[in-house]
Amino acid sequence: MPLANEGIEYLLDAAIRQGSQESVFYLRLCDDTLVATDTLTDIVGEPALANGYAPIPVNANSVDWPSLGLVSPPPGVEIISDQKIWTASGGHIPGVGTVKQMFLATTADNTGKLIGWQDLSQPRQVLDGDSMRVTCTIRIV
Repeated sequence: MPLANEGIEYLLDAAIRQGSQESVFYLRLCDDTLVATDTLTDIVGEPALANGYAPIPVNANSVDWPSLGLVSPPPGVEIISDQKIWTASGGHIPGVGTVKQMFLATTADNTGKLIGWQDLSQPRQVLDGDSMRVTCTIRIV
């Protein structure tokens, strides 16, 4: 997961300066191509909050983030969330034809910070009755 500039600033502030630390983060979807300078208000193509789509809470703990460790190559550290699922119900997940990225944010709305984003394996429509399973991987090298 590439980290957004404000995501790096948030992580360093929380870890080094003991700044504000969230107890819950949110996985969200979009049909956008995010870059490091983006903020939550720059993101377009997030599905409407209906038919099974809502930001998924990911608690800041070892249950929701069970895997943390060194990786190589290249040398680095990664953390991986447990599997999260969106299931469309009552219609397709609305607002966009497909989604192609998921992103991690400090809030379920656009008032927080964008931590980073991850491309989906392929652009995806989430049709009525369909489920989309994801894990979030953050690697720092």
